[in-house]
Amino acid sequence: MKAGDNMSNAEEIVIYSPMDGDVAELSTCPDQVFASGMLGKGVVIMPAKGEVAAPCDGVIESIFDTKHVIGMVGANEAEILIHVGLDTVNLNGEGFTVETKDGAAVHKGDKLLNADLDIIKAKATSECTLVLVTNLAEGQNIKMLKHGPVKAGEAIFAICK
Repeated sequence: MKAGDNMSNAEEIVIYSPMDGDVAELSTCPDQVFASGMLGKGVVIMPAKGEVAAPCDGVIESIFDTKHVIGMVGANEAEILIHVGLDTVNLNGEGFTVETKDGAAVHKGDKLLNADLDIIKAKATSECTLVLVTNLAEGQNIKMLKHGPVKAGEAIFAICK
């Protein structure tokens, strides 16, 4: 997929929680760049555990060198970004163990990475995790399906027209 491409409007796509925790509106994120939706639409999760799983079937498109961000392409070319913690880029990979690789085909629930929440809480701004769609087409939006406590694998939002 080329930068700037948008996914088509063909169907509603459900995205599932990649982790246990509490899910909330993106606007509640303490980082205003994320909260504004500038980097994509989605949700914020305050994690209860550091295990991060695939939120849908797809292909891993990128894993940041600092291991705190994984990008993947899911159904209908939806570009999903999972960003663990705020200012975790400054950890340079400390506290993160990646369980997948670029180009890997994954299924919903497959383990992607482990994040040591104790290290993140001690050394980063927040452990909140963002699940974003970065290429919504014109007229598409996010419909939250869950608020509050969530288990990995539960539906958290749908991409819809």
